[in-house]
Amino acid sequence: GVPRHAIQGIMRDIPRATRSQAAAAVKLLGTILRVVAHEATAAGENVSLLAQQRQATRELAVLYTVTRAPNSDLDLEAILQRLADSVGEARGVEAVNVGLVEGDVLVAKASRGILTADARTSRVRVGEGFAGRVASSGELLTCTDMQGDPRLYLTATTTREDFHAFAVAAI
Repeated sequence: GVPRHAIQGIMRDIPRATRSQAAAAVKLLGTILRVVAHEATAAGENVSLLAQQRQATRELAVLYTVTRAPNSDLDLEAILQRLADSVGEARGVEAVNVGLVEGDVLVAKASRGILTADARTSRVRVGEGFAGRVASSGELLTCTDMQGDPRLYLTATTTREDFHAFAVAAI
């Protein structure tokens, strides 16, 4: 860097009034930078809050659609299809499969984004596979790496669909 004695020599040559103006300008610049940093932080928090609010609005729209459906003239299959479509739209997911427990089997009744016909009409024993485990326990189950998951709840259907991540919830 510049030697200290050189800086002191330059400062001696600047008139005192100019030095005090420079110090005031530096102080003002510091204040401005603190205000800008504060405003940037607030703006970032506002963006996050807006995203959360939009997600909550989408979820409320799904709840509204789902709670309204049974009071409509739609049959059960149409209601479940509306549920699958609404959940897919609100959560921004590629695939949704809605099933009902019939005896000891979870039967797919509606789907959105499911590619194979057997996935759209799958039947899984309660307690087997990801969906069967949720049907049995009622607990949310998530998996972010289906191929590497040690729980090995893979079924032929989820393998053929080439799912990589999965979330299953009981309704």
